[in-house]
Amino acid sequence: MSKYLSSDKNGTNEQNLSFYTSACEEDPELKSFDSSLDQRLSKLKRSLTTGGKTGNNSLNAVKSVCGFLVEVNQNLAENIIANKDLLKSEDLTSLVGLYHESSTSTLDLFNTVRNCTNKAKLSIVIIQIAIQQFGKESMDTEVGGNKKKYAETLEELNKVKAMGDPFGDEFKEKLESVRAEHLMLLEKLGELEKKLEKQQDKLKKKRKLTTIAFASVAASMLGFYVSLSFQFVMSAISIIYDRIGLCTFNYINFILYFISFNLLK
Repeated sequence: MSKYLSSDKNGTNEQNLSFYTSACEEDPELKSFDSSLDQRLSKLKRSLTTGGKTGNNSLNAVKSVCGFLVEVNQNLAENIIANKDLLKSEDLTSLVGLYHESSTSTLDLFNTVRNCTNKAKLSIVIIQIAIQQFGKESMDTEVGGNKKKYAETLEELNKVKAMGDPFGDEFKEKLESVRAEHLMLLEKLGELEKKLEKQQDKLKKKRKLTTIAFASVAASMLGFYVSLSFQFVMSAISIIYDRIGLCTFNYINFILYFISFNLLK
């Protein structure tokens, strides 16, 4: 995990990485967690790289990324439930709430990408109609007077032009919003780690949960942006709901929501 965080020029600060590395070195369970997370990230990267080289990355890549995010979120949810006695801490309660909001925003981004993909599909259909119309009009010899050659073809193509970029400002704004939330959450987790360093006598269990949360958020962010870098999301995200089932994600978020707003009262 550390090698991925150290290569992230924009998302992770060196001091946070230092805390994470030292925590893993001191705690065997965290070291095992880090090793498992590293294997998952490596597997995800190999899957996306292979798909990119073969050109067959649509469904398999979507499954890989969604499976990765579900596993990371599920693992964090299980750790929160196992350590719910620690969540009397206002700091940790706040982080659970922030993580829930961040996960919800990520799902909203998937919805936005799905809508954009549907617009792109509609554009493709219109272009196909225009191509068919072009073939018909190319065979038409009765052109003249009020009838202009390729008039219907141009009409269809103008529809596509009027639709504009399906992945326009809405997608870019949502993506930046999710990225900003991820970075803010990492910053909050870093601040809490510093605070826990000053309270050594109460540290062990709290620090373990915080470190797992930090790595889970970072891994989720890295996995998501690695998927974008291979440019499969725009062409394949629409099948997430049909093939993977977002109910697992919603179940995880329900757990986080339930803990932060019921168990902690």
